[in-house]
Amino acid sequence: MATNSIKVERSSRFITPKARASYPHLFTPKAFEDGEPKYQLTCMIEKGAAGDAFIASLKEKQEEALKALYGKKMPANLDRYGVNDGDDNEDPEMHGHWLVKATNKAKPAVVDTDKSEIIDKAVIYGGCYVRANVCAKAYGTPSKGGVSLELVAVQFVGDGEPFSAAARAAIAAADEFEDVGM
Repeated sequence: MATNSIKVERSSRFITPKARASYPHLFTPKAFEDGEPKYQLTCMIEKGAAGDAFIASLKEKQEEALKALYGKKMPANLDRYGVNDGDDNEDPEMHGHWLVKATNKAKPAVVDTDKSEIIDKAVIYGGCYVRANVCAKAYGTPSKGGVSLELVAVQFVGDGEPFSAAARAAIAAADEFEDVGM
């Protein structure tokens, strides 16, 4: 009896260029709608020669993973996830960027510029700068399949303007304190 079990094939890992973090859920997985909870991050990569070249390379990795899984016989029903054009997003902050979303059921490594583990959830926030270590993940059955991006690790590379109004207000409030000499 034939089974329709889901098969998976991953590309080699690759690292994004420096990008702004958007919707980082790196310490606690988050479920959307009725989906499974996952760790996730969207990287906002500036459009331009370097960003466009990275996106072309990323899409090649996705195609390699699909070919490794299916060979020449791709299913007719194939979904591609992980890369979106920020100009199509209603949020003007996203315009001028490629949006690269990666997820994982397993917690990714989260490190700083010295590759030391980050345990303080406040270090990574929407608007800070990161690099992500990801791989293309092809999955499916002979009749339906897809490819997405799997989040393996995240490196904090610098502070940026927070996207959240609450985060900006908290930073402004903390700046009101005077230095206390002790």
